[in-house]
Amino acid sequence: MPPSVRPLRPHNGGSQGGNDSAFDHNRSINLTGNVGENRDINLSITGIGPTFNSECIIGDGTILSVQYNTVETENAIQVNYSIGLQVEVKTGNRSDYRNLTFNGRVLCKEGTPVQIYKNGSQTLSLGVDPAKKDDEKK
Repeated sequence: MPPSVRPLRPHNGGSQGGNDSAFDHNRSINLTGNVGENRDINLSITGIGPTFNSECIIGDGTILSVQYNTVETENAIQVNYSIGLQVEVKTGNRSDYRNLTFNGRVLCKEGTPVQIYKNGSQTLSLGVDPAKKDDEKK
């Protein structure tokens, strides 16, 4: 069994003119893409923030850990992200585990994902959307 991945904590770097308190309504932080065969990612975390965390298993048993810190600015939402993956690499009859990490900061406008990683056909995009309501009252 592979050891647990612990993502690095993103460096907030100050609010840079934004408001680093909680949102006034729920928003979903969405991570989509793939990092190899059978390693598709479609993770959505919803809340008022400003911090969002998750650790889960995707596809072939890859461990995915994410941490987001959000800062609302006048025109967008700054997302400081730390994403960690622990993937199994098979060599002959032997399996090793490799850590992949992605750390950075992007400005997201609601409804418009930002590509944060590309390697050939492998991509990751990060986006912010208003949270979807589960029940519409009529």
